[in-house]
Amino acid sequence: MENQKSYRQGRIDGIELWGSVCGKQGNCEGCPIGAIRGTNVTCQDFARQFPAKMLSILEEMKDEKTTYYNEYCIRFPECNLSAEDLAACACRKAIFEGDTSCEGGDCVECWQDTYVGDVSNIEE
Repeated sequence: MENQKSYRQGRIDGIELWGSVCGKQGNCEGCPIGAIRGTNVTCQDFARQFPAKMLSILEEMKDEKTTYYNEYCIRFPECNLSAEDLAACACRKAIFEGDTSCEGGDCVECWQDTYVGDVSNIEE
């Protein structure tokens, strides 16, 4: 009976991993699975045909740092913007830090900075 519980938990863990990794992506174009799978093959089809490869890719992606762009995609899953498109229309510092005095720079690089958390105290 213990073996059955482990098998079930493994499936739950796999689905949870897929959801968390996929949730960090703004769209499929930037995803390694999207690049590998080619045209007219969904992630579900890829996972069904190559489950070990799918798990390997997901585990690799899980260990990557979470950027502000990834965090934005997690919070707004319907966004579907690339980091470049998001940087062109939204300031990361304004959204995550409340800093409206940003004078620009490399906005795409700013969105790719490692996510460290939101501002908890705003000074007047």
